[in-house]
Amino acid sequence: MQKDRELRQIQLLESIESLLKRVVSNTMPAYSQAVRFEFAIRNTKTGAVGDKNMNLLLNEDAEISVKGIKDAAGNDATVEGDKLSWSVAGAQDLGELTVSEDGKSAKFARNGKVGTCQIEVRGDADLGPEEKIIIGSVELVCLGGQAERFELEAVAVPKAV
Repeated sequence: MQKDRELRQIQLLESIESLLKRVVSNTMPAYSQAVRFEFAIRNTKTGAVGDKNMNLLLNEDAEISVKGIKDAAGNDATVEGDKLSWSVAGAQDLGELTVSEDGKSAKFARNGKVGTCQIEVRGDADLGPEEKIIIGSVELVCLGGQAERFELEAVAVPKAV
């Protein structure tokens, strides 16, 4: 049952992601899509690797790395400067983000809370004096653990006379 629920959550997230991509591609000018980040997400507990959004179980963390920077046609591209800027958006109290020294990856360590957050990376796509910030993001869905106990409540009810 847990696997079915996780599969439904993944399918829902993929459907939402597809819809958002269509909305963005139809509403943003072509020049704003000139460069994009591609990510690799690795589950630090299981070693599973994926390049889409990730569900994290209670005892799992994630490593996110930039696996490529691409132009609108899918060709390799670059951003200005060596260091990328990383942040957490959405529910920010789900864990801690630690960026690697080279700035190309980050580790998200869960704190046990349940919710959804986005890990974002920013870079300057304009290699000249102007600045054109592009943002890449992946969504982490922090799930709860397997049921371990019941919490019961007892309430006194007056007898009918």
